[in-house]
Amino acid sequence: RLAATGSAPVLVIGMGSSLSAGRAFAGATERTVVLEDAGEILHYGLDRASRFGAVVAFSQSGRSYETVAAVERLRGLAPALPAVAVVNDLASPLAAAADVALPLLAGSEANVATKTYVASVGVALMLARGGLDDALASDLLRAADAMEALAASGAGEAGAAFLGDCPGMIVIG
Repeated sequence: RLAATGSAPVLVIGMGSSLSAGRAFAGATERTVVLEDAGEILHYGLDRASRFGAVVAFSQSGRSYETVAAVERLRGLAPALPAVAVVNDLASPLAAAADVALPLLAGSEANVATKTYVASVGVALMLARGGLDDALASDLLRAADAMEALAASGAGEAGAAFLGDCPGMIVIG
């Protein structure tokens, strides 16, 4: 259904790392994409609902208030607007608000959302390409192998030891 939405831009929304994962979709599709923070759309962009051919909403939990509310309000203003949710929990409010919910299948997160972020990027690439082809499957498997090798290398522990008792840090980039 996303492919049948014509040439109108696809609105990609989310918050934080979920919105960042949406950048993978924007970079991999030939469609025009408008990337917006869900809160910005909810509070300042609802008047643009009719300009979009579809909305793709990324949310690891599927419970981010702004993302869920933005999809619900956009659909209220433009009922024919197709909505796709990319979530880790198919029983979430965002999944319920969308026409189609794509599962991340990342399992639960113990700390920062690294597994769900990587899974979101993979689903975004599949969505942009219209499915999983052999080349993308190979790329995703290579990326998973590289991440596993890095985790097993002890680099994380070495980095933590290097930082030691550092009371603060500024990261640029």
